[in-house]
Parts: sequence; C-alpha cells; structure tokens
Amino acid sequence: MLDGVAAAVSAELPPVEAEASMSVDGIARAAGLVRKLDKTVAATMLGQLNQDQSEVASEIRRALYSFEDLKSLDPKALRTLLKEVQNDRLVLALKTASDALKQQIFASMSSRAAEYIKDDLSNLGSVRLTEVESAQREIVEAALRLEAEGTISLGGDGDDMV
Repeated sequence: MLDGVAAAVSAELPPVEAEASMSVDGIARAAGLVRKLDKTVAATMLGQLNQDQSEVASEIRRALYSFEDLKSLDPKALRTLLKEVQNDRLVLALKTASDALKQQIFASMSSRAAEYIKDDLSNLGSVRLTEVESAQREIVEAALRLEAEGTISLGGDGDDMV
C-alpha cells in the first residue's frame, strides 16, 4: 500500500527545476492521489483516515467524483442510478451538465421520460449555482451509495477510480 501511495505522490510532484512555491488545494490534491491508487488500497486508506479524521475522509470521498464523471457509467448502471433520483433533482443537476452527459442520460431513459426531462429543463429558468451543485452532489452520493452496495461500479475497468 505504501508503495502505491509513494508512486501516486511522486507523480504529482513538480519537476526539480520547477519553482519552489505553488498553491495547493489539499482536498482536491488528495482526491487526485487517491484516484491513482488501486481501488482496494484507496478504500483501505480512506477507511483508516475515516477513523482518525472522518470529516477529511468525507471531503476527499466527495472530491473523488464529479457529476460529469457519471459519463463513465455503462447504460445499465446509469438506468439503475436514475431510478434512485427524483426527476426534479435530475432536471436541476442537468442545468450545467455537458451536452455529452445529457445525451448519455437521455439515451438511458425511455423516449417519453427523456422528453419530459428535456421539457422541464428548457422551462427551468434561472437557478442558483449552489442549488445545481447540491442536486449534482446528491446524485453523485447516490451513485457512491449504489457502488458501496455493489449494485453499480463507478470504475471503468474495475481497477481505476474515475
């Protein structure tokens, strides 16, 4: 496990000739490192961190995945996730989503449901970015819960985290 962490940290370090001072977002950087670890090692490390500093472990877990990362889900897993999501929260979350993610989500639904969501999205109007981010976070948390239950897999090939 230590070798995996050391390799991930080494990959993130700037080259020797780089300037010595740089700004670092600790949680985002830690999430980036955890993403490079084997899934089992990452889970073990976060579990141990959770025992000592549960708030930090929770922040890192939230930073591991973004709403856009849901593009990596296969259609079956995406359908499973969408069953867990209320339509009004999905519409709100899609407000700032990329066209590619929107198309993938619509393709995972019945044409009737997709048209309903598209209509609601076009009629949504202005909303606070914090509300959109909150809806996106809820959906990502639902995906994480389903992964923890073994219902879906967020990893592309089972070894790497996305």
